[in-house]
Amino acid sequence: MVDQIKYKNDLARLCDKGRIDKETYTNYRNRLTTALREAKAEYYANEFSKNKGNIKGTWEVINKNIKNKTKFNNVVIKENDHILDQKDLPYKFINYFSEIPQKLTSKIKSVNTNVSQYLSNRCYKSFFMCPIIDKDVELAINNLKNCNGVHTISTQVLKESMSLLAVPLSHIFNLCVEQGYFPTELKTGCITPIYKKGDKNNIENYRPVCSLSQFSKIFEKVVFNRMTDYITKNSILSISQYGFRSNMNTESALIDLVDYIHGGLNKKSNVGAVFMDLSKAFDVMSHSILKKKLEHYGFRGSFLDFLMNFLKDRRYFVSVNGYLSDEKLSNIGVPQGSTLGPLLFLLYVNDITNCSQMLKFILFADDTTVLYENSNIIKLNDTLVNEINKVFEWFSANKLLLNLSKTNAMLFLISVVTLN
Repeated sequence: MVDQIKYKNDLARLCDKGRIDKETYTNYRNRLTTALREAKAEYYANEFSKNKGNIKGTWEVINKNIKNKTKFNNVVIKENDHILDQKDLPYKFINYFSEIPQKLTSKIKSVNTNVSQYLSNRCYKSFFMCPIIDKDVELAINNLKNCNGVHTISTQVLKESMSLLAVPLSHIFNLCVEQGYFPTELKTGCITPIYKKGDKNNIENYRPVCSLSQFSKIFEKVVFNRMTDYITKNSILSISQYGFRSNMNTESALIDLVDYIHGGLNKKSNVGAVFMDLSKAFDVMSHSILKKKLEHYGFRGSFLDFLMNFLKDRRYFVSVNGYLSDEKLSNIGVPQGSTLGPLLFLLYVNDITNCSQMLKFILFADDTTVLYENSNIIKLNDTLVNEINKVFEWFSANKLLLNLSKTNAMLFLISVVTLN
């Protein structure tokens, strides 16, 4: 099609100079437009066919076609009906975002429960990080998504240079893992405030979206692949967890939910469900608790030091309306926008299913659904309340805070019951 488009442009120039009649150009242009439309339709039909059954892939195809190309309007924030100066916005945002974890953790109820009591099936086999080779780095670079953000190198540049970069990067990455060290230069993230909903002039209605160094993403992806292989081989993650896992998605979680409810109703049992949401769970996750859990699951020695160093002393700055803030230090939670962050969080919440032997758990990252069935509605209610308290205690012990405004309960009844 490239040659045809060039030919159309040539005809347009000749038409403008009066060297050919306009009808000749118009007829060719119309035929080419039709051909391009048909080719585009065929392309997307093939893409949908290739991603049949793959929800994530299907949505990527859809978004590629309908994505809004318009730029966001400048962010305008007001305080006491006064519009803040553009240069002050980055500092307001970085202070607001950095204070959220501290404010949330201060609300967590202190309990005497030891998190170790929930850990079971200790993995006595320790994870070994095989040396990273050039092909590992090249594969990670090939899988990078396009990114041209603040203080980042173009993905296209990295892909075109990966044959030159693979050797030195694999050597550096191996040294870092051996020494239990993650480069300080790769720990800085750029936060862009993205409007969520509500009043656009209210700073609380923006969420932070963080971009990290492309070199960090390459390094993390290689480590992620090795850790995932080990976790899968040793069946470490709970079968109740559907978030951020290969071949598992929201559809899989919904099928599990519907099957449990349908099965209970078929047995003439009532089913109670509680849908729980955590407040900024990724941002408030305790590093010391995570370290205990990582060691329990077999991540030990210098590699454990490497993971903890990866989390330690992260720095963030805000970019908004072309202005940048100073950097803020963070030593809580997992890095936003990182590849390893979600995997570490899954390991952190993995033992929640051990807090109750009676509840059915369905997990999707920081979203937790618990279910219980009983033919006696009173017993169902009493048991559900007692067991939910155990879940709440697990949350407190692990320094996580439940978002009550987004937590809901639902009863699926075999018949209409009137409660006095």
